Parts: sequence; C-alpha cells; structure tokens
Amino acid sequence: MNRRPINNEMHSYINRFAKHILLHRVWNDLTQSDIANTVGVTFQQVQKWEKAKNRISADQLYYVFDKMSWNIAALDREPEIVLEYFYNRDYVNRSRPEKYDFIKRKWLKVGTLNATTLTQTEERI
Repeated sequence: MNRRPINNEMHSYINRFAKHILLHRVWNDLTQSDIANTVGVTFQQVQKWEKAKNRISADQLYYVFDKMSWNIAALDREPEIVLEYFYNRDYVNRSRPEKYDFIKRKWLKVGTLNATTLTQTEERI
C-alpha cells in the first residue's frame, strides 16, 4: 500500500498521538503487552505507535482509547497538559512520582527517527 509522504503537520499529529498513548499507558501502570492483548495487536505495534514509527489511524486510536477505558477527549489537549492534569489529580501536595519523569524522558525520543525520514522525504518531493 502506497502512503503519501509525511508533511510537518502530519508528523506533528503522529508524535502527539504517540505521546498520548505512552502517557496513558505508563500513568496507568500498564505494559505494552497489556495494551496489545486488550486491543488485539502485537506489543511491537504498540511500541511503534509510542515511538511514532508507525502511524495510527483515527479509528485505531479511538479503538485503543475505548478498549482501555481512557478518556478520548484527552486527545484534544496537548499531552503535556494532560500529564500535568494527571499529576495534580493524583498527587496533590506530594512529590512527583517517578513515572512523571520517566514519561518526560521518553517523550524526548518520540519521533526522532521519523524526523530524518521526514527531511529525506521532503527533499525528494
């Protein structure tokens, strides 16, 4: 199946959804295998979604959030805002949990491999 090249806006959305999946998974103390088993994909697929190596379609994204009982409305917000909301909701007046910093560190790596692919694709056009 031929896919059209990824432009900057599409790349931004792929990264945003990757961050949301990672955020919700880690915050809820789930493994990639937990999500994979629930939605019927391999853990490698979940891993690729989280790293923004593979695109996730709108219907797949909705299905994941529905099956995991996550609030789909969270996707309307930037992942950083959702992370702060989760922290304030669950850890009021306490120090940040380790998973907060873990999520932030993992986000730094989201989509980094696709950035070079994006540049190479745009150069060919």
